[in-house]
Amino acid sequence: RELDLSVKTEEMVPIGFLGAGQMAEALAVGFINRGGVSKEIIHFCDPAPARVKVFADLGAHHCENNTAVASRSRLVFVAVKPQYVAGVLQEIRPVLTPEHIVISIAAGITLQMMMTILGGDAKVIRVMPNTPCLVGETAGAMCIGGKV
Repeated sequence: RELDLSVKTEEMVPIGFLGAGQMAEALAVGFINRGGVSKEIIHFCDPAPARVKVFADLGAHHCENNTAVASRSRLVFVAVKPQYVAGVLQEIRPVLTPEHIVISIAAGITLQMMMTILGGDAKVIRVMPNTPCLVGETAGAMCIGGKV
């Protein structure tokens, strides 16, 4: 007998991407195609028009800024270049709630650095996906903060 593992859209946790580069795209496509995530619950922000088009073509919702993405999401992927992470975290900090989980895929960004900026009670995860993620086959290292 087959089990029904489907989840209704209203029961899914909204996902946000701060930055919509290739790795963020690979994760979003994987979530939609293999993870049973509805495109309607994905929000994103990116300054590059080409990347906005890619994510919009997936059916994700474009937000005007990072704060709007974080406000509409509960899982927030920080998918910007490492030199921009601190600024992005400072930008979203005022709208984060205890329900938010912030996940960095930026190289070299430590959990301690994220917690220093977001506060010691922040729920943070660091994930390092690898290049095969771009074709839907990947292994990744993950480090989970103590509040998650």
